[in-house]
Amino acid sequence: MYSKLEAYVEMIFEGADGLYIRDAKEELLANLYDKYNDLLDEGKSATEAYQLVIAGIGEIDELIKNPPAGEISDRKPYNHTNNEINKKESKEKIVKTEKTEDKQDNLGKEIKNQSAKAEEKEKEKKKIIFILWASVIAAFVVFSAIGDWWGKMWLIFPFGGFLTVLILYVLSEPKKDIYIYGMLWTGTVSLYLFINTIFDGFRRINVGSWSWVIFIFAIIAHIVIRNILKERKK
Repeated sequence: MYSKLEAYVEMIFEGADGLYIRDAKEELLANLYDKYNDLLDEGKSATEAYQLVIAGIGEIDELIKNPPAGEISDRKPYNHTNNEINKKESKEKIVKTEKTEDKQDNLGKEIKNQSAKAEEKEKEKKKIIFILWASVIAAFVVFSAIGDWWGKMWLIFPFGGFLTVLILYVLSEPKKDIYIYGMLWTGTVSLYLFINTIFDGFRRINVGSWSWVIFIFAIIAHIVIRNILKERKK
């Protein structure tokens, strides 16, 4: 708004020049700044403060035409017609400036709103993940202690990793491809560990000799998913 005040002062003094005029402009502008800041301190919005400050300037044509006696002025001869034309052109410039600044203000507000929403989503995401891992740890301790399953309950941790990536994917905006790959591979590792841990005691199954095939299927799935995502982006 300070630039708008400067543009307005330049507009109302358009066509006048000289030491006295320059001093008057500087003094007026300083007073306008003070009044504008006072209105902001009172709780007025930037637009309201600007309008009130401009409304309080009053008419200065007589001041430009007839400077106080004894004042030294090297200003140009005052031409009312030319001055009015210059004022009209200056007003048009001010209107354009105001429209540009309004667009910038709206853009700034939109960016702030988007940033605030992003921060809220980030807080929500962290809260959900915290609850997830608190539940995972609690389940590990409780069930391991009750059923003496310390050797198998650790499988809940890779499963928790899979759920974490799933949550990040669901809550992310826009959706990130890396979370899709993350779900694929954390799910693959979790499944592999689950099969080898659960069926480890069954000698006839001999799970270790074939469970690695899961990773072959995961690699194929990775390639297929990558090609699908590439096609969507075209």
